[in-house]
Amino acid sequence: MISPIGSFDLVMVVDKASKLKAVSEAIAQARKDPAGFNIGTVGVGSTQNLAAQLFVAMAGLEAQVVPIRSSGDVVSALRGGNVQGAGSTAADPVRQAASARRLGKQAVRQPARPTMSDTGLTNYQATS
Repeated sequence: MISPIGSFDLVMVVDKASKLKAVSEAIAQARKDPAGFNIGTVGVGSTQNLAAQLFVAMAGLEAQVVPIRSSGDVVSALRGGNVQGAGSTAADPVRQAASARRLGKQAVRQPARPTMSDTGLTNYQATS
């Protein structure tokens, strides 16, 4: 028998200095400048990477999802402006970094933030 022992909600984060304050603003920015909006994630095929790919597809974006080697490198890419957003679990060092700000959540367990569905991505859900 296999059963889950825990789950983590996934969130979208930006650099704390970013002008983006909501997921809907990130979507608008990515549509306005597809070549200038990149989403960083840890590795290829990770939960964060797949959730970001799903986000791009469901939002109808042409943004690039950039696989990055480690959480620390994702934070550095956010700080350096190499990526404009990042996918992270609530427990991930990317989200916990003092230099990162959470835009939205992807599940209902974080009531203080709007869900991705609240931003227009109906039926979007990604949990690790």
